[in-house]
Amino acid sequence: MNRIRTQMKRYILQLLFIISLSSMPFCASANSIKTVRQAKPLLTRILEKIHLLKIAVSKELHKKDNLQDNLKDSEIGIGKLSHKIFLTRQNLKQKNQLLEKIQRKQKENQRKLQLEMQALSHQITSAYRLGNQPFTKILLNKENPDEINRNLHYYQYFNRARQENIQSIKNLIEKNKTLEIHIEKEKRSLIKITDKLN
Repeated sequence: MNRIRTQMKRYILQLLFIISLSSMPFCASANSIKTVRQAKPLLTRILEKIHLLKIAVSKELHKKDNLQDNLKDSEIGIGKLSHKIFLTRQNLKQKNQLLEKIQRKQKENQRKLQLEMQALSHQITSAYRLGNQPFTKILLNKENPDEINRNLHYYQYFNRARQENIQSIKNLIEKNKTLEIHIEKEKRSLIKITDKLN
């Protein structure tokens, strides 16, 4: 670009010199006519070179404009990518927090499951201590009706409590299975997000 400007300045100076020569009052001498005749082809060549330089400058300006447009597009693209990376990192952070929450819930459910199993074990032991007598044998025992009534209430209480504990254990096992599936899904999602960032 600087080389083109330097050439253009040189040709403009030559043109000005020729114009100044041609604008001088003409003497009818042979030398002045000869000078004018010699100057015309030189002037034509200079004008052609100026025209070519204008075209070259125009092309260079066009290239510069294209480069500036490309740079602008690249900067916009970088900005969009930066925003996308920011959103992806936010999403990754949220997914990690959700995964931690689900894992805490699963641990809590496992602890509850252990407690329910212990309670069921205790109930079975208590029922065994109440007596090894089958339910029908207690009904047929007519020695003490109050004891029969009390034992029947114990059996009903233990059976109801045992059924509730068994159902609670089943529910916790189902919740844990659901949480495990959810954890695996979130882990796959995190892997995809991490892969996008890399």
